[in-house]
Amino acid sequence: MKNKTTINFVIDASMFVCIMAMAGIGFLMKFVLMTGRERWVKYGRNVYLSFLGMDRHDWATIHLVIGFVLLVLLVLHTIFHWKMIMSMYCKLIDDQRTRRIVASVFLIVSAVLILFPFIMNL
Repeated sequence: MKNKTTINFVIDASMFVCIMAMAGIGFLMKFVLMTGRERWVKYGRNVYLSFLGMDRHDWATIHLVIGFVLLVLLVLHTIFHWKMIMSMYCKLIDDQRTRRIVASVFLIVSAVLILFPFIMNL
């Protein structure tokens, strides 16, 4: 049991670090490494902005990679807590038919949200 608790703690702490890193990098890209249009407004010309030798696009790549790591950690978190999730879900919604409808809507919305960029790219 101690091993499972340790694994859960490591996953949860890692998720927290990923979220904070994504937020920090997002703020860096928004407020420090601005878009070209925002640089023109602020500096009157298109200046090159970088932080630690990386520009906005490099940081966006790191942001994306951390996002993928967070998704993997979220899946692991869900797997490790599946029994608890199902127990709470069944207590929250008594009727089995309603549970299936809510779960179906949840899965469809989730699939649309994650596939949206690929659908829009067609």
